Amino acid sequence: LQLLLVANLISCQTFTLTLLHTENVRNRVMPYKSSSNVECDSAALTVSDTTCVAGVARRIAFINAQRAIDPNLLLVDSGNHFFGTLWYTVYKGLIDADWLSTAQYSVLG
Repeated sequence: LQLLLVANLISCQTFTLTLLHTENVRNRVMPYKSSSNVECDSAALTVSDTTCVAGVARRIAFINAQRAIDPNLLLVDSGNHFFGTLWYTVYKGLIDADWLSTAQYSVLG
């Protein structure tokens, strides 16, 4: 048994692990203005627009870009998705379930 453990340790290779952690999304499906807490106009929104924050599309684009850099990405979220906006009131978490699945989280809290 000891010989097998030594053989396995010798053959181990180093790898990079990227850990992305998110939390408290609170049903922020659409980007919003951080100064006024009002949703941004999606039609006029650009990637370089720094007045608008959050939003599912931006989050998934960032996650996919990180996965392209490191295929060993571990995506973890600690919860607080299913409340907070009219999106939840109307769709009861279905919107969140869809984008969480699309983002391919490794662990959801």
